[in-house]
Amino acid sequence: MKKILKFLSAGFLILTFPVTALGASYESEEGQAMIGPPSSQTEDGSESFSDSPAEGTPSGIDWDAANTAASPASGSGDFTVVIDPGHQGPSVDMSAPEPMAPGSSETKAKATSGTQGNFSGVPEYEVNLQVSLLLQQELTDRGYRVVMTRTDNETAISNKERAELASQQNADITVRIHANGAGDSSASGALTMAPTSANQYLSSDIIEKSNTLASCIINHYCAATGLGNQGIISSDNMTGTNWSTVPVAILEMGFMSNQNDDLYITNTANHPAMVAGIADGIDEYFSIVEPQTAARGQHLSQLTESLQTQYTSPLEKSGENWAIAVMDPATDDYSTIHAEETMQAAGLIRSYIMGAVYEKLVYPDPASEASVDYQKTLKPLLQKMIASNDSNAANELVTLLGSGDFKSGAAAVNQFCQDHGFTSTRLEAPLTADSSEKTNSTSASDCCRLLSEIYNQTLVNSNASSEMLSLLKQQAEKDKILSGLPTETETAGTEGTQSDSVENNMAVVLDSASPYVFCVLSNNIKNSSEAKENTKKISADIYQYMTSESKSPDTPS
Repeated sequence: MKKILKFLSAGFLILTFPVTALGASYESEEGQAMIGPPSSQTEDGSESFSDSPAEGTPSGIDWDAANTAASPASGSGDFTVVIDPGHQGPSVDMSAPEPMAPGSSETKAKATSGTQGNFSGVPEYEVNLQVSLLLQQELTDRGYRVVMTRTDNETAISNKERAELASQQNADITVRIHANGAGDSSASGALTMAPTSANQYLSSDIIEKSNTLASCIINHYCAATGLGNQGIISSDNMTGTNWSTVPVAILEMGFMSNQNDDLYITNTANHPAMVAGIADGIDEYFSIVEPQTAARGQHLSQLTESLQTQYTSPLEKSGENWAIAVMDPATDDYSTIHAEETMQAAGLIRSYIMGAVYEKLVYPDPASEASVDYQKTLKPLLQKMIASNDSNAANELVTLLGSGDFKSGAAAVNQFCQDHGFTSTRLEAPLTADSSEKTNSTSASDCCRLLSEIYNQTLVNSNASSEMLSLLKQQAEKDKILSGLPTETETAGTEGTQSDSVENNMAVVLDSASPYVFCVLSNNIKNSSEAKENTKKISADIYQYMTSESKSPDTPS
């Protein structure tokens, strides 16, 4: 999760170079169970084993420039991850050869169906896709843009084409999901594969980052699953790696030829832990290579798992949409469930209108005093809008932002949101008596970050942030938030409802020892009273966890 958090100002790159493990067991991308270094497959289908880069004539392409060109601008903060579920079903004929690398005379089959569980009977291509689809959701929830190379078992896409897709999508990294196999059933554990420093087709930057990615993923994956950690295997014979213009790592999740590994990785009950480990590794990778844009805080996985199990997962089965974001504004430790999902904002959109008013009307020059209109005109309207949930006051303020035109004012609010990175939040229509229109949107992540910036006095300026926090403390309707908290607990927040379909809440909980911010969004609810009761319970559980002395974030292994 990135967008919900503040960012580090400095960092360093850990360079981890694997050593080719002669005698290690693992599977090639062709799905062959192997002992020793990876092989390359020639046009006639023969196997040649080598731990050195493949020979080949130069392609005439400036491949180093291509590697560099695909890298994102430093400090972008919006990371794109390509997930590549290895192989595809046997009904897809991918036996035709393709070059193993740009300009190489060596070829390999475009793709194969991979191995199969000796004990589960599950084909590798199936478990690869199952885990990858769950990983897609996990990374999306953490704020990443995710691109899948395939979402079914019949997609005809070669290893070379998978790498090219990552380039086309301007991806930041590619994570290739595979499972292993060996002739010896005692071979067990997980490993990652990455290029050597001698790879002639990849830039030194891509090689270094690929190895860092491989290291982060394998360490977190094994810590999360308890599977044996076989480390990183060096390989320069993987087509999907050699054609890549972005950092890339192959995860071999376990040996499907080993009973324990096979039954573990094919058991869907274990998949959440598996994908959490992979995602945590990706988080750590970006915290190393992009320290200015990577999240500083740690994932509060225990809280996330508890909220999912007790609330969001059961509620979603009935067709309701729930999103939760929690953050410690001092440490940036966080818990998120669907936090980046765009949802109906209802009355929560007022808080963004408030921010835009302070930035554009009250403090157009943040270093100067408040405008002359603040005390007489703007502050009374802000109090009505925030403290009393007055929709007319909100619409009037938007119109003032637009110099008499609501549409122009809405554009000013949306520009404020874009400028501050609240990219899921938009004001499209005037607020109505039931607090909102369906076209007004936000996300739990945006709401949490808005409150965090207000609490930390970094939104607009310290005076504006203090005024906004004071207004939020005056909110009259906080029954759902407060009912789950000790009576003496002070909060600063707001609620939003829309007919009987939306119940939204966000607040800064000003606990004297452990302040935190949180947001709970519920859309498409079936019963408003039940949604309110669930929100109360969620609020109480979050408070109990966030103020507990035993609270502890995940830490890198």
